Amino acid sequence: MGMPATVEPLENTLEPDLEIVDAHHHLGDAQGIPYFLDEFLSDTASGHNVTQSVFAEAGWGWTQDELDPARGLPEIERVAGLARESERRGGTRIGGILGFVDLRSGRRAGKVIERAIDVADGYLAGIRHVTARDSGPSAPPGLRGNSPPFLMRDPEWRAGFREVVDRGLPFDALVFHPQLEEVAELATAFPDAVIVLDHMGFPLTTGSYAGRPEQTLLEWRSAHEVLARHPGINVKIGALGTPVLRQLFHPDPTVPATSEALAEEWRPLVRWLLDLYGADRCLVGSNFPSSGVTCRYHTMLNAIKRVFSDLSPSEKQQVFAGTARRLFGLGVPNIDVVPQRREGED
Repeated sequence: MGMPATVEPLENTLEPDLEIVDAHHHLGDAQGIPYFLDEFLSDTASGHNVTQSVFAEAGWGWTQDELDPARGLPEIERVAGLARESERRGGTRIGGILGFVDLRSGRRAGKVIERAIDVADGYLAGIRHVTARDSGPSAPPGLRGNSPPFLMRDPEWRAGFREVVDRGLPFDALVFHPQLEEVAELATAFPDAVIVLDHMGFPLTTGSYAGRPEQTLLEWRSAHEVLARHPGINVKIGALGTPVLRQLFHPDPTVPATSEALAEEWRPLVRWLLDLYGADRCLVGSNFPSSGVTCRYHTMLNAIKRVFSDLSPSEKQQVFAGTARRLFGLGVPNIDVVPQRREGED
């Protein structure tokens, strides 16, 4: 599961009744960390009330033909099967799938999206095509590939994007912060689009931005101030435990990651985003197992709850569950009791 080198004891669960929809997690082994349904359900049953989740494509079981715009369909079909299995097993339900369709195929992407809707069996919640690109010599470790420059400005890619928008599907955007200007241009060109930014707009700390956290944050804040003017843009609060983002907070991975310490690190940036976008445009996504190199799943949710501890009940409901459910068209699961691990149990 990618547990951190220094593992803290399981903490007491804060606000155990607060409903959570985890808006971003992965499954499989394509990212180098074996993480399947058993591991995920074990994490979500560790004490928090995680009723639903949204799977984000991870390159798991894709076909080998990189020119095939439908090469992500096997992953969608596989995860749809796991979603049905999660329904049978109880506990957290995989309520939605953010599947990959290669939008470089232009209008042909529409037919692939229709096939994705079919194989997803009712679980397709949006389309994700990673366009992240670092202009420096290297992309962050673990990121699949490095997108061509200015891909979101390409007319053929935008024709594919239009196919997503026309079907009323959200677009899940993984970009680095220097590309947020391109996202703003996309939102201007497609004012009816629903765009969900992964990892808070991914403030870059590697490659060309290695050792320049102040410059990173200056550019990141400036770009978000422009993005927030577009009502169709929403932001996932997550991936905070990944090594790339943790460079903004504390570069020493051996420091014990308690929820109190993590909340202190994360609070300034996270609260700034919430104040800018509002609770109805922010949603929580764990990005597990990738964030597991820093802390437990349970600890991460405790830390985020600490960051948002002073929000009103209605704001908490939106950030932790309501925004994700609305954006991704998730139904309300029929769950009477969410299995929870006893406090202090490993």
